[in-house]
Amino acid sequence: MAADTRNGIDQWVTTIGGNLPVGTTVISTNLDDNLDMIQVTTRAWAEDAEWLNWGDAPTFISTTSFSVPGDKTARYLVGRRIKMFGTVMGTFYGRITASVFSTVTTVTVAMDSGALTSNLSKVFLSIHSGTNPSVTAANVRNVPAGNISATTVQAALDELDTEKASLASPALTGNPTAPTPATSDNDTSIATTAFVTNAAILKTIVDAKGDLITASAADTPVRLAAGSDGQVLLADSSAAGGLSWSNGGPGTMGRNIIMNSRFELWQRGATIVSPASNAMLADRWVYGNPGAGVGVVTISRSTDVPTQAQSGIVFNYSLHVDVTTADASIASGDLYTVTQIIEGYIWAQLAQRACIVSFWVKSPKTGTHCVSLRNSGLDRSVASTFTVNSANTWEFKTVSFAASPSAGSWDYTNGIGVRLTFTLAAGTGFHSPSPGVWVTGNYTAVAGVVNVMDNTANNFFITGIQLETGTVATNLEVLSFGDDLRRCQRYYQKSFPIDTTPAQNAGSAGSFVYTVSTSTSYAVQMPLPVMMRVSPTMTFYNPQAANANWRNYTDLADSAAATTSSLNPSDRQVTITNAQVAGDTVGDLLGIHWAANAELQ
Repeated sequence: MAADTRNGIDQWVTTIGGNLPVGTTVISTNLDDNLDMIQVTTRAWAEDAEWLNWGDAPTFISTTSFSVPGDKTARYLVGRRIKMFGTVMGTFYGRITASVFSTVTTVTVAMDSGALTSNLSKVFLSIHSGTNPSVTAANVRNVPAGNISATTVQAALDELDTEKASLASPALTGNPTAPTPATSDNDTSIATTAFVTNAAILKTIVDAKGDLITASAADTPVRLAAGSDGQVLLADSSAAGGLSWSNGGPGTMGRNIIMNSRFELWQRGATIVSPASNAMLADRWVYGNPGAGVGVVTISRSTDVPTQAQSGIVFNYSLHVDVTTADASIASGDLYTVTQIIEGYIWAQLAQRACIVSFWVKSPKTGTHCVSLRNSGLDRSVASTFTVNSANTWEFKTVSFAASPSAGSWDYTNGIGVRLTFTLAAGTGFHSPSPGVWVTGNYTAVAGVVNVMDNTANNFFITGIQLETGTVATNLEVLSFGDDLRRCQRYYQKSFPIDTTPAQNAGSAGSFVYTVSTSTSYAVQMPLPVMMRVSPTMTFYNPQAANANWRNYTDLADSAAATTSSLNPSDRQVTITNAQVAGDTVGDLLGIHWAANAELQ
């Protein structure tokens, strides 16, 4: 037999017959071979002394439990560390939380990470257990932290406690770490290098008086330069930091230059049947049909409005366009519009600055609709679009306009400043060559605009209109009824009650009255409740008869016709005259109704 040159168990293997002396070809006995295999296995245990494989065949139950044959509860102790393996699953670690025997021993594990699968094939138990605390204070430093149970190494922890840094003024070594506080923290938290770096970044971003810091994304600060005097900060999803400066905003009085934006005021009457082009509708709103179009509409005050849940505002009324005669074939020169003409003094607030219009609309048509701005000379205009997504449904829209040009015929005093026009239908002659851009010419629409006038079943509604400076639409400015009325009375006012349509023989309530003091002609100066845009054109109404004469309330008879005098006409008062008739005697009470018109048309 040849000599065996293997000097240690590290050269032996567990393969049967693999431990025979070198050169041996005949196996006379397996005794030595088996002993060598036992020693190799012992060697493997010694090299991986943390874990023992008892040879238990685990059966997968769930992601956190398995079973082994027989009663092994004394082996699988609660609190003992366990290693679990599967060729596909890989290796996971955990701690036994339950060990129960019925017909088999069911073991439940608190996993350090991961989950058990049906691929589980082996389990290994930690040598260190609750009943065999073999790890001592002397060598606990060499035991992985995850493999130590506090209840069995308390003595070791007590010993190590003497080696930790003092909580009072600790002297740390190495590279200790700590949680990084938020950059907004201003307390006694530890300032990590990351915190200091972030603070330094913020300091470099803010480089001028009034600068603000906002964010474009999580942990991404950006600088917002200070706004101009009087500007307010508004939420703006289109801005890099979600905020922008605006010349108007919630609480900014007068930011909306549209009057009667909620269609509360209809001093001339709440229903206008078959209006001619340039006819007045609700206060400050005018109908347009300057072409030869055959379409006819009735325009009225409607209670069909967006709900408070939709808009956040209680609307009472909208403007309703009811098509009564259709125009299904729009010629090049045909145009149907609803417009507010804005005075130059007021338009000057927005002139040559970006502005935005917002409104609620309910249209019978889906698709492209148009809203435009046109100057006083009709030689500069911008036609922009908005899309109605659902027919006959209230939808909120915003449309932005670029700053108006300085070129062209503009009036920034008491004439026509600009026209805000909503187009119902428009021929190609009114289609802008460059949608959304200020161009030379009089344009109110773009190619592809819908035709709201094409069917007598069509009903168009609009309300809550706001035109303001900036690129972000703010909440609708809601004025009191009285404030809105006073603004509209600069252009039209009357003696009738607010809901009475001016007409002959409509009753004496509110009429202007004087007492006869002479039998000759009489002139009286009447102050106007609100200063008007210009000296107004006066229309007179007999309170109790179908003519324009003064009414003698004492005699229940007509007096002479009411006229205005050229004496001191102004935007603050008018002089009304009465030639008086023979029946008008001293002491008689005479009255007249009136309407004063200084509209922009």
